[in-house]
Amino acid sequence: MSRAWIVPQGHSRFGVEGVLDFDTAARLLVESRQQFAGKGRMDIDLQGVRGSNSAGLALLLEWLELAYRQGISLRFRNLPESIARLAAITNLTGLLPVNKDGSSPRRGTHEAIPRVPIEISRHTHGQAPDNRR
Repeated sequence: MSRAWIVPQGHSRFGVEGVLDFDTAARLLVESRQQFAGKGRMDIDLQGVRGSNSAGLALLLEWLELAYRQGISLRFRNLPESIARLAAITNLTGLLPVNKDGSSPRRGTHEAIPRVPIEISRHTHGQAPDNRR
């Protein structure tokens, strides 16, 4: 079983350590709700993340939604390369923006001020769109 935890690093700053996967992401989401309460800005440092899968990306997206609902400016630092790759192949990079200077995601700061609503399109009558153009 994987382990991960949130480490307070001062006012409105937190670190995440361990593995972000299906064993840990749901628990961290529940724990983080208390950490977010009453903050105007949050910095989350992901340098201590030793591994991640799609559940890690989902956790970051949940944190963006939570921040949006609470009016919090959210910044991710040291986004793991595995999460950056997953975001790229799932067309979610815009929600977890890369550095303006194009530097490696592992070295930089990723800031997202969550003011963009996420829309999920649904196909009518259970049919997928025809992509043969």
